[in-house]
Formats: sequence, C-alpha cells, structure tokens
Amino acid sequence: MSHIRRIFLVALVMMVPQVVHAEATVGHVVLVSGAATLQQISNAPVEAKFGADVHKMDTLETHNGKLKILFNDKTLLTLGANTKVLVTEHFYNKKRAERSSVYDIVHGTVRAIVDKPGDLKTNDVQLQTPTAVAGIRGTDVAVHAAGKSARMACFNGAFKAYAKSNPENGVMVKTGEWTDISGPTPTKPLPVTASALKQFSDVMNGESVEDILNQLGAGALSETPEKIQPQPQHQEQPPQLPYLPGGNTNTPSDAGTGGDSPTPPGE
Repeated sequence: MSHIRRIFLVALVMMVPQVVHAEATVGHVVLVSGAATLQQISNAPVEAKFGADVHKMDTLETHNGKLKILFNDKTLLTLGANTKVLVTEHFYNKKRAERSSVYDIVHGTVRAIVDKPGDLKTNDVQLQTPTAVAGIRGTDVAVHAAGKSARMACFNGAFKAYAKSNPENGVMVKTGEWTDISGPTPTKPLPVTASALKQFSDVMNGESVEDILNQLGAGALSETPEKIQPQPQHQEQPPQLPYLPGGNTNTPSDAGTGGDSPTPPGE
C-alpha cells in the first residue's frame, strides 16, 4: 500500500463520526455521607456527589460512608457502609405503565423503598445477592449480603424471597418479618427482633432499633413507605434536580443532603 493511500484511508476513518453508547440517566444521588463512588461502564470510579446522574449498568460503592439514590420511578435505594451495588436493569415508562428493575448487591447492606406509581401493567423489581433474590412490588425492604448468605427484612408491604438455585421454593416475607437464605430454601419468616435488625442499622435513616420495633409492634406503619421515615428538625430542602425521563424529581421525605448517621442499635 502506497504512502499516499494510507494517508487517504486514515483521513476517511477520522471523518467517520465516533458513536458513544451512553446509557440514559435513570436516577440521581440525593445523599452522600462519607466516602462513596460511582462508576459508569468502561470508566474509572469517580467520587459520588449530590445531584450526580446515575445510569443503567452503573456501579455504586460505599466505603466508610452511606449513599442514597432516587430513581425516576421514585424507588429510593440506601447503601450502608462497605456496600457495592450494580444497577443491572432499570426501565420505567409511565405512559406504558411498565417497570422492570434489577439491583445486584455484590456485598453489604441495602434498603429499598419501592413506590408503586399508579396501575402498572408490568411491575418487576428485584434485589439480588450472589445467591438470593427479593422480588418486590411496592415495599420497604432491607437486604444484607455476605458471601453466600443473605438476610432480608420487610418494614412495609410484602415480598417473595428465594434462593437463585431453587426459585420455586420461596417464602413470602410480610411487614415485620425477616428471613435468612444460606442454602436452597429460605428460613421460615419470623417476627423482626433487635438482634435481626442489627445488620441493617446503618440503613435505618436515623431510626433506632427500638423505633422500628415500636412501629412494627404498634402497627404504626403507614400505607406509603416514605411516611415511616422520621423528619429531622429544620431540615434544609435539597436543590432541584434535573428532569428525569419517564418520571419526576419529587424526592421522598427521606432524601436530603446531610449525613443522617444512624443510631447504633442495642438489644
């Protein structure tokens, strides 16, 4: 190939528009406390900051901090310390009344407050660990993943818990119950206790173990999950976030900009 021909081919390649396949924004960071990072696919991790965009296939990771993400369907994820989550799937179309989301918990503790907007024709939301799945609809649920074990608790609503190796033999976990999954079958759901709640202490949004137990025992949980989140006194309103396709930016009362450190649980 002649030198002139090589130059001509290089010039043609440079003239072809470079297409970047960026995922659409599906949520925003609404709270950062301590050290946390966001990582888009094929990119290096960056420091998580309030208002930052979150996309499908992003990796969310905390170290000694906490992170909250509000998605365009009003699902609110809270990541406790030393937690890693992959936004494997997130699809929400308000007009078509369809939603499908999968959040993979690699390790750590996550609380999901899943809103149920209107009458959805398709509504499939899953919290997955390496070995287990929580299939949820409109629910307030917490999951702790460590190796091949998972603990799941329901603070409002109900969800199906099952092992990935044995999806047919799952259990329904209802308000005020918890289950462990470390084998092919979840344990029988039992009433939440202070001991069972310890692993979820840093995703309780400022509530103590006693607060949660009192609410569950007194039947004080409301129909809407966000109402069980206590409002801090004189909380500043967060800045208005950009518009999200398919949803809106109304933040639940739980979202904020401050570091709402949880109260350590006690027996």
